[in-house]
Formats: sequence, structure tokens, C-alpha cells
Amino acid sequence: MTSTPKPAQPISPAAYGALAGALKSIFWYKRDLERFIRLWATDHPSLLAHMDFSGYKWATADEFVDRLMANERRYRDFSLRMMAEVSQLTSFPALKRHESAESLIAEAREAVDHLKGWWTASVLPTSNRRSSMMSFSRTAL
Repeated sequence: MTSTPKPAQPISPAAYGALAGALKSIFWYKRDLERFIRLWATDHPSLLAHMDFSGYKWATADEFVDRLMANERRYRDFSLRMMAEVSQLTSFPALKRHESAESLIAEAREAVDHLKGWWTASVLPTSNRRSSMMSFSRTAL
């Protein structure tokens, strides 16, 4: 008797929101965000079809993430890979050239840390999260 594999847990809408927030924060110029999205979506042209990159940066990030969320079955692995990579960012060269670089980089770090929390919650089973949090709290003390 074979068992049917359990469907993957859906990604939390808050995790998608954290991804959108991080994408908005790690790029100041919309051209940099567009380049990042286009590079990531090279193998998924349907994600880019009719995408409006001429509007506000926040609208572009929201539209892209909304497309990922709307078709999670198709883009789940892609979304998790993107969340994982963005949540590991520690350097923000696209922000360094801005006159308010220090505050923008602090904001980007906060957004990336927020995403990291949601990405971990989306990927790790509950039992692993508890043991990871327990080991973190032991080391934090």
C-alpha cells in the first residue's frame, strides 16, 4: 500500500509580504529592482508577461510578489529560493551610492531580517523551529 505524499504547506501570506517589503527596501532605484526581477525570472517568462516596470518601485515589487502568490503551485520552489537568497543578504551595494545610504541600509537590513523570520517559519517543520529557537535562546543568553 503506497501513501499519497502530503501536499506542501502553503507559504504564509505574511512571508510573501515580507518578500515584497525586502525587495522594496534593498533597492532604491526601480531600474535595479527591475534588473533583479528579470534576472531571477529568466526561466519563468510568464512571470514577466505584461509586467509594468514603469510605475513606482513599491508597485512593481507588489505586483511581482502577487504573481508568485497567485500561482503558488507553479512558483512555490522559486518563491522559497528567492526568499532564501534575499534573506541571506548582508550587503546592499545598490544602496551605497545614495546620499542617505546609512539609513537606507539599516532599513534594508531590518526588512531582510523580517523576511528571514518568515522564510524560516515557512520552510522548517514546527518541531525543528522549536529546537532552533531553543538553541538560539540558549546562545542569546
